[in-house]
Amino acid sequence: MRPAVGALTLIITAAGSLALADPPAQEPASAAPSAASAPATVPASAAPATTPAAAAPAANASAAAKDDPEEKTLRSMGYKPEMHGGTKVWCKSEAELGSRLATAKRCGTAAELAAVTRTEQQNTERMQRLQMPQQAKGQ
Repeated sequence: MRPAVGALTLIITAAGSLALADPPAQEPASAAPSAASAPATVPASAAPATTPAAAAPAANASAAAKDDPEEKTLRSMGYKPEMHGGTKVWCKSEAELGSRLATAKRCGTAAELAAVTRTEQQNTERMQRLQMPQQAKGQ
C-alpha cells in the first residue's frame, strides 16, 4: 500500500509542477520564417528590428510602475490593478460583514482610494478621541 501511495504522490507532484511551469519561450513568427517560404539570403536592412532597445520602453514602464510608492502601498494593502474603460483602477475583494461566503469587490483610482483611506483614518482617530474621556470617567 505504501509504495502505491508514494508512486501516486510522485505522479501528482510531477503533473502539478508541469501544470504550474512557465510555457516555453516562443520566437515571434516574423523573426523566424520557415526555410521553404523564406528567400535563401535576407539582407541585413530587410531583417526585422528585434533589438533589446525596442523592448526597453515597455520594461521601463513596468519598472517605473512598480517603483511608484503609491502603487506599492496599494499592492501591500491587497489591491490589484485592472483597466476599466481605459482607466487604471485598483480592486480588492473584501468579505461582506455577517457572511462567510459573500464578497464585495471594491475598486477605485489611486487618488480615490487614498482619499477614502484618509477619511477612514480620520474617523478612527475621532472615535478614539471621543472614547478617551469616557474611559477616564469610568475609572
